[in-house]
Order: sequence, then structure tokens, then C-alpha cells
Amino acid sequence: MSLMQWDDGRIRLMPGDCRDLISSLPDASVDAVVTDPPYEIGFSWRTRSVSWDGSAAA
Repeated sequence: MSLMQWDDGRIRLMPGDCRDLISSLPDASVDAVVTDPPYEIGFSWRTRSVSWDGSAAA
């Protein structure tokens, strides 16, 4: 399956597995990598109440 890329000359969005894509990019060509890993796959939210603990990462 081919995923659509978006490029406006300044910003390029490349959907896919970052582990595969990052190795195909030239050295020193990336300013940021934004990922959305599939956390909590198979986790049932109905059986547990979870609240934010106030922590954050930058």
C-alpha cells in the first residue's frame, strides 16, 4: 500500500513506519521527526479509570 506524501517545498510529511523512513533520508536533512506510536494496543479502558499524573515531556 502506498501512502500519500505532502511537500510544500519547506515541509514534507511522510506517513509510514519511521524506522523504515528515517534510514532513507540524507544525513543532516531532518529538523524534526513526529511520531504517533500505537500505545496501549489491546488495553481495555472500560475496566480501569486512569487520570493524568501531571507529568509532561518536552
